[in-house]
Amino acid sequence: MGIVIIKYFHEKKIKPKYSIAVMGIRGEESCWFPYSYIGSKIALGQFDKKLLHTLKRSDTKKSLYYHINKAGFNSNKVSKNKVNFDISNFKYFIEPHIEQGPVLEKKKIPLGIVTGIRGSFRYRDAICKGEYLHSGATPFDYRKDSVVAVSMLINEMNIFWQNQLKKNKDLVITFGQFFTDQKEHSFAKSSGLVNFCIDVRSNSNNTLKFVNRTLIKKIQSIEKKTNTKFFLGKETNSQPALMSKKLISIFQKYSKEKSIKFETMASGAGHDASVFANYGIPSLMLFIRNKNGSHNPKEYMSIKQFMEVFKVLCGTIENNYI
Repeated sequence: MGIVIIKYFHEKKIKPKYSIAVMGIRGEESCWFPYSYIGSKIALGQFDKKLLHTLKRSDTKKSLYYHINKAGFNSNKVSKNKVNFDISNFKYFIEPHIEQGPVLEKKKIPLGIVTGIRGSFRYRDAICKGEYLHSGATPFDYRKDSVVAVSMLINEMNIFWQNQLKKNKDLVITFGQFFTDQKEHSFAKSSGLVNFCIDVRSNSNNTLKFVNRTLIKKIQSIEKKTNTKFFLGKETNSQPALMSKKLISIFQKYSKEKSIKFETMASGAGHDASVFANYGIPSLMLFIRNKNGSHNPKEYMSIKQFMEVFKVLCGTIENNYI
């Protein structure tokens, strides 16, 4: 979208109030390396250089340092927090993105104006250890069933989540993986091991801390009830970020003037804009209506929906709203 805007201004011989730079930022998500916002933190000189050697890519098991060089960049410059531009020149950071949920598509609205980006804490490699015991011969009181223990935790955290929503707390809790040991599990055994992960997100640091404390307390209680033991492993996290109120207001005003429908909404997923916002650069995200969610082969954004949001972003710049 940024490139199309530059092309449009160039062809129309329009000179915007501010220079426009388009950034391509890698490593936003933590699928290859267990760490979010790698590219944006490097761009701002905010990346912890120790991670260059400790972060290993999930498929190659080689370091981030190695892969940065392999991609044609310079890891030594990263380790010096060296950047190629003057950060003080940033006026705004605006990130267009498909909406990854169903809201805009269900409401038939082309544009989402994002108020904030949720932060998170995650336990990616949690396990619950019990004991493999014969399903027919082991009475209830002798069981050490990992499946039961983790199921209890999931149920209790879901009830807790619902109660927090009733109190108008912004919160999402997800257990995205849950599996037993394929080599050991059997229909004739109670399970002695469950691997699982936890992903908790909120726009409030206080809520995240409260949920983490609650999670630990519930685990301790369940361990006593089930004679099992939980090991959560390493915690990873990201910080919540609020988008610029000024930019939100400007884009709401312009959209209303041009009769383009919009939804003012939070982003449940993490995005690079949060790094820029938390660094002090006024930032905004614009969501584009998108079918079938994201991160799947059926994900679909039509060019028609893209152009609706393009009109808004391009128009605010061309007409000197920003």
